Amino acid sequence: MFQAIKRWDKLWSNYFVWISATGILEKILLSLCFAFFTGISAQIIIRLPFTPVPVTLQVLVVLLSGILLGRFGGLSQIFYLTGGIMKIPWFSGASFFTAGATTGYLIGFIPAAFFVGYFIERVEKLTSFKIFLILISGLFIIYFSGVTWLRFFFHFGLMRAFLIGVLPFIGFDMVKVIFVTMIARAILDYRFIRGDCNGKKV
Repeated sequence: MFQAIKRWDKLWSNYFVWISATGILEKILLSLCFAFFTGISAQIIIRLPFTPVPVTLQVLVVLLSGILLGRFGGLSQIFYLTGGIMKIPWFSGASFFTAGATTGYLIGFIPAAFFVGYFIERVEKLTSFKIFLILISGLFIIYFSGVTWLRFFFHFGLMRAFLIGVLPFIGFDMVKVIFVTMIARAILDYRFIRGDCNGKKV
C-alpha cells in the first residue's frame, strides 16, 4: 500500500511539473489527445425517448480536460469540434458534424473547458467545495449553450428547451461533476502553480 501511495504521489507530482514546464507544441499534442478521448466518450450513449439529446460521457471528459490541461482544455474542445467538422467520425454514434440538437452543447464544451481550466490554474487553496463550484459553473455554460441552440434550431420556447435539453440530464451530470471533483481533489495537491517547480506541493 505504501509503495502504491508513493507511486501515485510521484505520478501526479511529475505530471504537474511537466505540464507547467512543457512548451506550446507539447500542450497542443496533449490537447489533441483529449480531443480523441472526448470522441471516445461520445460513443458511450444512452438514448432517451423524450429528447433528441443523448446521454454520453462527454461532459465528464470536458471537465477533466480543464482539470488536467488548464486553459488548454478549451483548445482540446476546439480540436474536437473542428475534427468533427472535417469529417472525423467521433461524435455521438461515430458520426461526423451535422447541425442538429447537440450542436449547442458541442460549442459550449469549448468555453466550459477553458473556464474550468482558467480557474483551476488561478484559484489557490482549492477545497472540494471550490472545485465543485468551478465544475458546476462549467456545466452551466454547457447547458446555456445547448438550450440557446435548441431555441434557435428548433424554435423552442425557453421552458420547452429546458425540459428537453437540461432537466433529463441533471442527475447524470451531477454524478459526473461529483466524480470529477473527487478526482481533482485527489490530484490537485500535486500541482505547481504558475510553473513553480521548487518541489513544494500546494
